[in-house]
Amino acid sequence: MFVTVALWIMMSLAHALGEQAFAAEVTAVRMGNHRDHTRFVVDLSENLSFSVSPTSQPDRVIVEIGAVAWRMPPVSGGGTGVVRRYRYNDVAAQIVLELVRPAVITKAFMLSPDKNHGWRLVIDVTEATLEAVAHDQHLHRESRMPTVAHLLNNDDSLSQQALQVSVSSAQLSSSQPPAMTSVSPLMSSQRVAVPMPPLPPVSLQKERRPMIVLDPGHGGADPGATGFSGIFEKHITLAMALELREKLLGTNRYRVMLTREDDTFIALRERVASARAHNADLFISIHADAIATPEICGLSVYTLSEEASDQEAAALAERENRADLIGGIDLSRESRDVANILIDLVQRETMNHSAQLASAFTRELRREIRLLPKTHRFAGFAVLKAPDVPAILLEMGYLSNPKEEQLLHQPAYRAKLSSAMVRAVDDYFKRRKISLL
Repeated sequence: MFVTVALWIMMSLAHALGEQAFAAEVTAVRMGNHRDHTRFVVDLSENLSFSVSPTSQPDRVIVEIGAVAWRMPPVSGGGTGVVRRYRYNDVAAQIVLELVRPAVITKAFMLSPDKNHGWRLVIDVTEATLEAVAHDQHLHRESRMPTVAHLLNNDDSLSQQALQVSVSSAQLSSSQPPAMTSVSPLMSSQRVAVPMPPLPPVSLQKERRPMIVLDPGHGGADPGATGFSGIFEKHITLAMALELREKLLGTNRYRVMLTREDDTFIALRERVASARAHNADLFISIHADAIATPEICGLSVYTLSEEASDQEAAALAERENRADLIGGIDLSRESRDVANILIDLVQRETMNHSAQLASAFTRELRREIRLLPKTHRFAGFAVLKAPDVPAILLEMGYLSNPKEEQLLHQPAYRAKLSSAMVRAVDDYFKRRKISLL
């Protein structure tokens, strides 16, 4: 009898302790895609402290909400917007948002109950932009957000408000969150990591003219391609670069620098380093190709491929000179995760601008000369790998084609080409809404 009573008391005590330890319950998780952000909502039985942490490689957001009981089925499901999918770890009391791309936590707050809902944790995730990081980069150096419980204890009047930590001026919509999808369980053995903020924009100061670096391909001991009649690519590219420099300077809107001004060999990395050292706003590498099929002709424009940019970003993050400024950010002040994200975001922004420049060149040049099909192409050329300088590699044509070689050798043809290039550069800055002096 005594043993039975003792066991009953122990079981009751354990049950009571268990109920106390997991008094809070997660009853649902849902998500909706809005115009400029993805909203993630966690339905809770009571107010809880929480933290929201972004990490990189892979891009994720980790939401920690302490000891809770999970009252929802382990249903698999996908995400929406910037969230690829989300899942929960009932052992670590974590919800993990796997992201499509780096993103910023623009809002994270607890909503108090109303007649239709209990407590709700609301998290808004927005695709990372350079402007967002430049504006509030310091917020992301904090590893944890303040808890709602702490805020409520200091001001009862806040209990009816949406308490938020925001890195944007946008206000939380008061409308009902849209219909959302369900969650899939996260195995406790899985590791989590997440995205981070955006980077400072590489913006032009209005009091200075843009710096354009022209890179005549090859030179010195490296002749480049050999034309149908024996002419070397290095001579054609230098002649074109000199012509283009004069046209750009003639507008009085740009400053121009050449990576070489004579028949000199310059290493590829030195060309890129020179552009960055001069705070270049654009880098244009000039080339002319040659292949075994002489019938092929036409101009093409290259920008950095996605795969090559990923490899370059990883290599850059591991270099000992990581303290260099990348896009205006001093990486020596940042953790490895933040540095990786900043590099990725700066490079992503740079690649977008490079693509815009390539489009401008394609539009203007097609009016004057023959272009290759699929004119804008992608490759891992070393001279395109500056993480914070928009860059294109221009293949003016094929020296292996007799007619095209002859054209590239003519000053009048190069003058026509250079005029179209100047219009393309003007168009690029106009579309970026950068006023030129």
